[in-house]
Amino acid sequence: MAIKIRLRKVGKKHQPYYRLIVADSREPRDGVFIDKLGFYDPIHGKLKLDVDSGKIAGWIKKGAVPTEVVRTLLRKYGFFKWYETYKKDEKVEVLQPKEIQLLGRPKSERVPKKKESEAAPEAAPQQ
Repeated sequence: MAIKIRLRKVGKKHQPYYRLIVADSREPRDGVFIDKLGFYDPIHGKLKLDVDSGKIAGWIKKGAVPTEVVRTLLRKYGFFKWYETYKKDEKVEVLQPKEIQLLGRPKSERVPKKKESEAAPEAAPQQ
């Protein structure tokens, strides 16, 4: 049985909201799951893990593989930095459940889009 740590959609139409779960990879996205680990709200950019990192580490030791999206979320949570020290010494203090904000860069730091007039200079009319 291939076990994955993935997202399960539970929100309304146009208001997605996801649970972070452990499930068999053969089950559908919203099918049966083994364990609930937390939630992810992409609209407001919030990630909240309901369990300590020791439980997630336990699932990874049992063979659960996080999907690409979940891996990115856990990296932003700081899980993998902690996990490297945990593999060396299991007596390391676990990351307690918490909620973090996952917001993008502020508008002032974003690269402005080129306007059409700037992107392609007008060609001179030929006579």
